Amino acid sequence: MVGEIMLNITTFDKIIAYLILAYALAVGTSRGGIHTVPALLALLCIIRYLTQPYAIPIEPPLKRAFLIFFGSIFLSLIFSHDIVASAKSFVMHLYMFIPFLAAVKFLHHKDNINRFVFFSTFSLLAGSL
Repeated sequence: MVGEIMLNITTFDKIIAYLILAYALAVGTSRGGIHTVPALLALLCIIRYLTQPYAIPIEPPLKRAFLIFFGSIFLSLIFSHDIVASAKSFVMHLYMFIPFLAAVKFLHHKDNINRFVFFSTFSLLAGSL
């Protein structure tokens, strides 16, 4: 039953790649897009990870970079004067980091990476006009 409902892994990867490109288009122009796409990406990445947990390896240097980045934000959260505001900021950093983590893991082809860079640059330039 689950196999009939669930999409196969390559379809999930394609959908995730298209959502990443949609995020790149929305990043400079649409506030709704930059809040909706990471939520959809998180949901699809969790489903993708639950179907094949060991098919998405994260390299050790990337793990260290994430731990240093989020560890420093977490330390500033702990020693902050306003813990509630710092906690909101920490969650927002995590939330807005999802598309870039997904881009690292799911944009395998050079064409998709070039599209991501082009779309995000175009969107940022269009949003600044």
